[in-house]
Amino acid sequence: MKYKLLLTGNNKELITSFFSQMSEAFECLCSSSNYADLTNHLTYFQPGAVVYCPKDETRAEITAVSKFRDDLSKDETPYIVAASIGDYSDIERTSAGKSKLVLRIPVSTISIQNSITDFITNDLSFDSNPIGASTDAILAGDSTFDMLAQINAEMADLGLGPAVPEKPKGLTLEPELGMRRILVIDDSTIIHRTVKSFLDDKYEIATAINGKVAMRYLQSKRVSLILLDYEMPGINGPELLAKIKEFPELANIPVIFLTCINDVEKIQKALALKPQGYLLKPIDKEALTKKITEIIG
Repeated sequence: MKYKLLLTGNNKELITSFFSQMSEAFECLCSSSNYADLTNHLTYFQPGAVVYCPKDETRAEITAVSKFRDDLSKDETPYIVAASIGDYSDIERTSAGKSKLVLRIPVSTISIQNSITDFITNDLSFDSNPIGASTDAILAGDSTFDMLAQINAEMADLGLGPAVPEKPKGLTLEPELGMRRILVIDDSTIIHRTVKSFLDDKYEIATAINGKVAMRYLQSKRVSLILLDYEMPGINGPELLAKIKEFPELANIPVIFLTCINDVEKIQKALALKPQGYLLKPIDKEALTKKITEIIG
């Protein structure tokens, strides 16, 4: 499934990459920063999200996008900013800089694609994040936290430093409110969407695309159960489980491995880590719901 994106801003190189490198995921249309052009394209193209890609914007351009962004908040069309630190500083005090998802450029194309896809899929409403919300308020949303943490991890790898500092041991975890919370840790957004479709009527589902993202999330949010991919790039499932168990506040969270592995030796190694179970991919809905019910009800 392709998502429609309306792109605007002066970062032509980034906008070109949406058309040339992310065309399998997105159907894109580019608009000038003129307010009338933006509103017309919104009406006729009906995008799944608007992505602002600023670069050396003029005051008039920022003002036009700010006015358009105010309209989007009423329309509840998702709005995303993809900008360098310098360009973002030029717009952050305006409505043009107020977004639930801020992609700090430079970052890999696949990270941009995965972050935007997850953001749209999670169908976040503007009601929970009014214009002018602080960075702390933006980080309060589960799915947005996943994606911002992912970008922070990528920035750290590039030597730019994380925008969100690591939290020390001795954690204060935000409680679950209402439904039990399940964290899905897998490098495949298809798995994220599959699990959500199976479970989101009974549980609150949060997602993380790698181990770095997962650890940042777990250091602030309480979860009832973790669905953990065995094989992931970077920190794999067993290594991540070992890190999780280093935190007393996290050590007793039930874990179910998700794996394509049919190697008996590797399965035995996984079971030696004492997870509460493992399930083979592709995930069977009945097997998944039965196992989760056994563990957390």
